[in-house]
Amino acid sequence: MNGMLRQGDHFPSIKLTLTDGNHITIPDEISSRYAILMFYRGTSKSQSDSIGAWWNHDGSYIEPTEFILGRGGIILGSIYASGPIGRMNPTDVIQLIKAREQKGLSRPGKNVSK
Repeated sequence: MNGMLRQGDHFPSIKLTLTDGNHITIPDEISSRYAILMFYRGTSKSQSDSIGAWWNHDGSYIEPTEFILGRGGIILGSIYASGPIGRMNPTDVIQLIKAREQKGLSRPGKNVSK
């Protein structure tokens, strides 16, 4: 594990295979103002290491790791779980986004709260 990513960090470029067999490189191909990324199982060791995810006790899969990204792949929030408990709450994500919108932090160049 390379270490947890923190608010304000730039999310590393990762190429993922989608369920339909196509590929996407995140955050490069994310065009929306916000993105929610949830990683659990099916992620390679090198990919999970690049985001600082923890592995289960026998090293067979990563534990839940979730991110909220703003424009340009800037991390607005993250959750690292060491087991099945500790996932993102949709209500909390909505509140974070609403607060950012009200403060005008969703505009380009205004990703990180101070």
